[in-house]
Amino acid sequence: MDEGEAHNAEGLVLWTGKSDLDSLSLAYECFRKAALLGHAGAQANLGTMLAVGQGAPRDAEQAVSWFLRAANQGDATAQFHLAVRYHRANMRGLTPDAAEGRIQALMWFLLSGAQNYHKADEWCDRLRLDMSRDEVLEAARRAGQFIPCRESATAASN
Repeated sequence: MDEGEAHNAEGLVLWTGKSDLDSLSLAYECFRKAALLGHAGAQANLGTMLAVGQGAPRDAEQAVSWFLRAANQGDATAQFHLAVRYHRANMRGLTPDAAEGRIQALMWFLLSGAQNYHKADEWCDRLRLDMSRDEVLEAARRAGQFIPCRESATAASN
């Protein structure tokens, strides 16, 4: 087991065990160490903790940043959560280009669904209802061209 995997495993034990503040803070720190080493699962876990304010103050911007890093490595959980955030931002009118927001959301849902992530296919179906044929095709094209890229520990800490 490498160092990143070890930190992530320790974080999972702490996160899923007791839910007291000390355990959550320690889990956050374990995930942070593993995330900085480029561990995609830890990056997704860190994003989730930041999104809901567990173990650290809620920080939506940092959560999205960690989800994006993990999603680019092919992590289905991060891809799903990133898609939800693109969709919600788009629905709230927070994206400068609504069509691009829909395309990004569907692309990430498609990628997580391809890994059988729970409810991703349902979200894909729901999202397609509000998209043009060209937008759906573009999202599918991008998903088809997606190639996960692993982070190195050096790149992750920058």
